[in-house]
Amino acid sequence: MAKLTPEQKAQMDSLGFKYQRSVAAVFLLLSVLIVGINIGCRYWGNSKLEKYPHVQGVVTSDQVYKEHIGRRERTRNTLTVEYYPEDSDTSLSWYDDDGPYEFMHKGDKLRVYYDPDAPLNAYIAKKDWVTGIYIRADVFYDAAFIVAVWPLLIGWYLFADYSRAKKRALKGELKAAKKVKSSVDPDYDPNLHDLTRMANAKRGWLPFWICGIFFYIFALVMGIGIIVSVIKDKPDDSFSPVAAAIFMMILGHGMLAGVIFSMRYLGRKKRAFIKGFMADEATAVYEDRMTAAEVLWKLVKHYMEKESFYSRFKLEYNRDWLETYEEKLIGFKREEAEEVTVPKKMPANMEELASMAGEIGFEVRTVDDGRQKPYLEVSRQEAPSSDMVVELLGLLTYEYVLEFFDSFYWSPTDPGRYVSVYMTEGSPVYHFGNHGWSSDYKYMSCSEMADLIVKNWDKSDGSNYKNYIKISTNLWSSRDKDKYYRVLSRVNEAS
Repeated sequence: MAKLTPEQKAQMDSLGFKYQRSVAAVFLLLSVLIVGINIGCRYWGNSKLEKYPHVQGVVTSDQVYKEHIGRRERTRNTLTVEYYPEDSDTSLSWYDDDGPYEFMHKGDKLRVYYDPDAPLNAYIAKKDWVTGIYIRADVFYDAAFIVAVWPLLIGWYLFADYSRAKKRALKGELKAAKKVKSSVDPDYDPNLHDLTRMANAKRGWLPFWICGIFFYIFALVMGIGIIVSVIKDKPDDSFSPVAAAIFMMILGHGMLAGVIFSMRYLGRKKRAFIKGFMADEATAVYEDRMTAAEVLWKLVKHYMEKESFYSRFKLEYNRDWLETYEEKLIGFKREEAEEVTVPKKMPANMEELASMAGEIGFEVRTVDDGRQKPYLEVSRQEAPSSDMVVELLGLLTYEYVLEFFDSFYWSPTDPGRYVSVYMTEGSPVYHFGNHGWSSDYKYMSCSEMADLIVKNWDKSDGSNYKNYIKISTNLWSSRDKDKYYRVLSRVNEAS
């Protein structure tokens, strides 16, 4: 690998890599030291055994016991070895009620070292897979290797991380982790903040949901199993196990409820986040705003999973998140050659709307039938073009409702349907109905909606809507606003 320039080395040192290789070497040395001491202990233990005579012994019994200590269960491995001391016809038995005998079974041959003055004082030995000498079988020498794995992995990771950082420094791609902007607390210490986040490194919504569902299944299966066992065996005390089973099932359902509520909570947060993103004029620079909003949401959600409960950051949309992760959203921006159009002036009231509709080419008059607030009757003797209707729709928001009659819609009970259109972020969301029935909110593109209006322009429901449409104030705009956005979210997700 190429050498670092003084500037590149200084950059790596400033980012905390100055002593990383030394620290990695210390961990690797620690691992080697543990293994070395362990091998020395094996030879030392063998030298103590070789002071005694030895004979071949045979395992006559290997059993596994499970004992309960309070609520905990402990497994014990017992072993019995039969051996004959030299110049003796009498067999002796060596027995241990707990030891590392998982891989020793009846019929296996082991070496037995014993005190010639007291043959019952014996030690069983097996051939060591590391050194090839005989070591005591009742001592778990391999535990040191398990311990040595951890400093070995840490040292290897630190070396690999240094190597990866060096490659990035040579390419000019090594950068410090970006500090998440916080308008609430702009002077917070990012290093102390990262220490707090390290404690939550394994936390996340998905692991919680997976573990919660598995816990629910486990508790349900165990509870049902205990109840079935009680029904079959009919023990004297049936109340206690049934009570325990019911308690486990209650815990399982409680966990399932937590999973469901957290999913709904996160869903509400996501909808509010995306709604805030779409409403921010600063996000108009993105060509596909919905996809950009989804990407930013995933980044923010992943960041917030590691935050403490009393974090300065919130799982809500704000400009801080947008500025922090701006680089991640560059691919969604409009081409530089394409100018971002400034949103045209929207009508502030019905009078301005009537005036702007007149400029498009419609005749507009204000009507008050005495039962509701005044509405606009937008008329034209000749059917308008689809482009004219699209331009008219572009003047509306969900604070207005455009109504017309669709005579081409077939219904077994009514000849046609009444359609109400609500413009949301420049897209028509509508519902329709007739006497006694209505539909859910649906979506249709501007061009499709304009074609449908033009198609029905000279049609009538028998007395109304011929050569005109109605535009009135949406009295339920605040109440139903979320419904319009949910329809658009589903449409964008599907596309």
